[in-house]
Amino acid sequence: MANNYFKFKQFVVYQNANIMPISTDACVLAALVNLPIPPSTILDIGTGTGVLGLMLAQKFEHAKITALDINAEAIAQANFNFTESKFANRITTICTDVNSFAENYKFDFIICNPPYFKNSLLANNENINTAKHSTHLSLQQLAINLKRLLNNTGNFSIIIPFTRVAEFTEIAAENKLFINNIIQIQHKIHSPYLTSIINGCMFSKVAMQTQIFTLKNADDTYTTQALQALQPFYLNL
Repeated sequence: MANNYFKFKQFVVYQNANIMPISTDACVLAALVNLPIPPSTILDIGTGTGVLGLMLAQKFEHAKITALDINAEAIAQANFNFTESKFANRITTICTDVNSFAENYKFDFIICNPPYFKNSLLANNENINTAKHSTHLSLQQLAINLKRLLNNTGNFSIIIPFTRVAEFTEIAAENKLFINNIIQIQHKIHSPYLTSIINGCMFSKVAMQTQIFTLKNADDTYTTQALQALQPFYLNL
């Protein structure tokens, strides 16, 4: 990306070289959030640039959002992006490790694009390592915090590699979290699944469903699915 910012329809996200840049997968994660009741309180774990918080602030116009990140530089960048947006009065940033985060209430909804690479080569940039690699937040720790911070009717959405879905499904069951559906993401039609969105909750009576989300057609145009999901947010769609 030539610019150090990404302009959406209702907000702008600035990003610097020391923070994980906005990814298409993160945007798809937020765009596909579909809840039976609009949440009043949302927790964004590992907010980075703040793009998930901003997308959810647009989607849920009455929600109060708390955005956490362990990295002070990321929090400064996210706070700038929030402050410059029309959603500033509904988003709060806190620089903390989610494992030690405590609040006097529990959340209706938690979203997280976690650091999910495991046993892979580390980069020279410590901030990028923290954002990408699960040395700072394992899937087990994430599940424990979902259980700890969601209210009794709370929901969550996370995105992880397709290869780790079975692992997280087992971890979720161990922590008495219910998975409602799994969305397998293809970046192009007929290509392998790379990532998966897992939507779950604290209490469920429905059987788990699996869906496929394809971002682009063979000719690199956006699929109908992608257009429907991303048009409310992407400036040029």
